[in-house]
Amino acid sequence: MLSASSSIKLINPTDNYVVFLPMCMRNNEALYTSRPDGGVILPPRSTQEFFVTRVAKKSVAQSIECDDKYLLFITTVNESFSNSEYGSDLLKFYNEKQGGQIWHRKELSVVLYPVDQQESPDGMPHTK
Repeated sequence: MLSASSSIKLINPTDNYVVFLPMCMRNNEALYTSRPDGGVILPPRSTQEFFVTRVAKKSVAQSIECDDKYLLFITTVNESFSNSEYGSDLLKFYNEKQGGQIWHRKELSVVLYPVDQQESPDGMPHTK
């Protein structure tokens, strides 16, 4: 098994509490894990790093061709949300769509680079 990890910086520039709930496309669920697991609730004007790891069998990982999508579902909540029954189970909160909650979906494309490539096409450094 080979794995590749990446971090995503979550930013809440608003004056609201914001829930970020990560999910991967149904056909790729076994390939991805995330930390913190189960999403995060960010207070107003805060940031947090979020880590995603892709695990693949060696034969699959050799190819850099990848059309995987990683999803972030985002919604605002009130300050007391963390203490509610859903505060510790964000997936349940998402699945039950309580109170007509509006969720925004952000689709992130997964891009893989060969290990020996020192710099990615967007100019960001790549470490071995």
